[in-house]
Amino acid sequence: DSDYKDQYSHASLERFKQLSKERVCLIIDDLHRTKIGLKAQTKLVARLEQMFGTLIFLAHDLFDVDRILAGNQHPLFHEYRQYTIEEFNRVHRGALIEKWLGLGRSDWEQESQLQAEVEAKEKVINTLLGRQLVPAHPIVIMAFLQAMESMRTPNTASGSYGDLYESLITDRLALVSKKATDISIKYALISRMAYMMYDRDATSLDKDDIEEVCDRYFGEYQIRRTAVSLITDLLEAGIIREAAGNYQFVYPYYFHFFVARYFRDKVDDGIIGPTLRDRLSYMADRVYFEDYANIIVFYLYLKKDTDIIEHILHNATEIYKSHEPCTLEDKVVDDLNKLA
Repeated sequence: DSDYKDQYSHASLERFKQLSKERVCLIIDDLHRTKIGLKAQTKLVARLEQMFGTLIFLAHDLFDVDRILAGNQHPLFHEYRQYTIEEFNRVHRGALIEKWLGLGRSDWEQESQLQAEVEAKEKVINTLLGRQLVPAHPIVIMAFLQAMESMRTPNTASGSYGDLYESLITDRLALVSKKATDISIKYALISRMAYMMYDRDATSLDKDDIEEVCDRYFGEYQIRRTAVSLITDLLEAGIIREAAGNYQFVYPYYFHFFVARYFRDKVDDGIIGPTLRDRLSYMADRVYFEDYANIIVFYLYLKKDTDIIEHILHNATEIYKSHEPCTLEDKVVDDLNKLA
C-alpha cells in the first residue's frame, strides 16, 4: 500500500485494491540484487502469484533463474516466459537515431538536413560500437546520443570518441556521488582497481583486493573509503557486477579506460614511472592484442604522449619498409582498370 501511494496516489488506492487480480500487473526490477534466501524467494513468488494476474521480473543477464528451485525440484520460474534485450543491428540503430533527431523538429525543415545529421551520428555510433567495448543495446545508443548532444563539438574530431566514453562514465558515477570531489576519488580508486587486474592478468577482484586498494589510497592521501561503500556505489552505478563473490567490470571499455587512466596518472612518477613506460612500450609493440590496443588508444586520448605516438609510428614504418608507397598511377592500377 505504501509503495502504491508513492508511485500513484492515496485517493485511488482503495479502487485499485478492489480490482480483480487478472487486471493487475506487478513489475519487480533488479531481481538479481535481492538479499533474501532461495526458500524465501520461492515463498514470495508463490504469494505474489496469488495476488497478481501478471508478474514481470527484471534481472541482470547473469542471473540464472533456473538455479532457484522450489520444493518439488522444479525451477521456480519454469512456467514463465523468458526474454532478453537483444543488441541493435545497423538498420535498427539508424531508425533509432532518426527518431531521436526527429523529436521536436519542425515539419518545414529540409529532409536532406535531417538525413545528413543522421548519417553523421550513425557514423560515430557505429565506430564506438564497432570496437565491441560496449553492447549495442538501445539504452546504450541513446546514452551516446545524449552525450553527443551535451558536447560542444559532437563530431569525429580527435579525442571526441574518448570524450563520449568518459562522459558516460562520469554520468554513471554522478548518480552515486554527492559532490564533484567524490567523483574524482572514485576515478582514482577504480583506476587502481583496474591496474591491479591488469598487473595480475585477472578479470576480477574480491573484496579483500578492493580493501587493499582503499588502504593504499588512504596511506597516500589520508582519504578513507571502505571497500564495502565503494563496492556498493559501483554496483549501483553499473560500473562493476558481482560474479561468484568476485567483482568485474560490466563493460570491457571500463577496464581499458581505467587502466589507461592509471598509466596517465602515474607514468611521470619518479618511482614507478619508468616501469609503467616500459609496459606502455611493450603494449605498443603488441597492438594486435585487443586489450593492449584499446588501453593504448584511451591512454593517448588522456595523455598526448609523443614518445608513445612516435613509437607506434616507427613500428608502422618498420612493418611496410620493404614496400614502396602506392601512387595509384600508371601500371599500379592497370589491372584494376581492366576490371571496370
